[in-house]
Amino acid sequence: MKQPAISVILPIYNVAKYLRKSLGCLMTQTFRDFDVILVDDESSDESGNICDEHAARDLRFRVIHQKNKGPGGARNAGIDSARGKYILFLDPDDWYETDMLERLWDTAMAHRSDIVVGAFMIEDVLFDGKSISLNRLDSQDVSPRLFSIGEALRFLEECSAFDVVWGRLYKRELFGKGKQKIRFDEGLRKGEDCLFNLNVFPKAKTVSWLPKPLYHYVFDSRMSLTRSYQPIDDLLKHEDRLLALRKKAYESAGIEREVAEALYREKYLHARLTNFYNMYQKNTPLTHRERRQKIESLFMTDDYLLGLKQLNNRQKLWLKLLKNKNSRLLDTIYSTLFFSGLHQKARFIWRCGLAAKKWLKRDAFK
Repeated sequence: MKQPAISVILPIYNVAKYLRKSLGCLMTQTFRDFDVILVDDESSDESGNICDEHAARDLRFRVIHQKNKGPGGARNAGIDSARGKYILFLDPDDWYETDMLERLWDTAMAHRSDIVVGAFMIEDVLFDGKSISLNRLDSQDVSPRLFSIGEALRFLEECSAFDVVWGRLYKRELFGKGKQKIRFDEGLRKGEDCLFNLNVFPKAKTVSWLPKPLYHYVFDSRMSLTRSYQPIDDLLKHEDRLLALRKKAYESAGIEREVAEALYREKYLHARLTNFYNMYQKNTPLTHRERRQKIESLFMTDDYLLGLKQLNNRQKLWLKLLKNKNSRLLDTIYSTLFFSGLHQKARFIWRCGLAAKKWLKRDAFK
């Protein structure tokens, strides 16, 4: 059987609402030399049946039905079954331009790339079901570029776009075999993509950058209201593991010391900020007193406050409250914002403002 150029892997779990659109985008791709591996991770809705229907209609589609192992376990099953020269990971609740595979493949061939990274659009779904599109990796340069590993790592970290695997073309040989193989950590439910990239990128020699947004990442803000609290000590341990691997990756990639230190500091600050938000999920078991104790021990330290100048304008309130070292006031404000859902509405306003600014800027140059 002829080896396909690209094996496309989708982990499937209870995404029947989005799946037909996603698979339809694949069936109409202008590039034809690919196969699709759909890994049904024990879905309880119609997702498995939808996968089977598409496999019956298009011989390029294969379905694996397995016991639930999470996204990492589903992707691992896809990797082990893949035959393509390159592997492309997609998420089944997103959608893609019909020329995405063609452009990724042409870029890989033109630059002999080990990895091809493309820009993407965020489709942020608002409370009324409408969406707003934002270019996550906006660039004035419309030509594909070839990066060294150090350049690629720095660029993606500065754009906060390193931590995902979807929409990227990876040469399959990077994942290795036997004891040297690289796979997703099936024990993780957060950060498994970042950990995977931290293991894979050092194996690559060249990374290509494709600035045209071809991937549409659907972020349903309404679903973010149902996020669950994670035990804070477990989350801290996981964050510290990723931070240590990041530092090692910066060193091995040859990133300048000052730049590497700045990148590390930024990731450290944002990791802790994520942990702060985690304390205010609706199912949090932490009391006001326990949250204040965590705030004082983790965030109101001289080391943490020293680096806060790197946070952006949206986090000025956070900065002022921390510098004031009033944990009671900080907890009261964020409890009100998070438990009422006001933080999500403020986020929508901010995103709408970004989109309006982008369109006004575009019109000004016409």
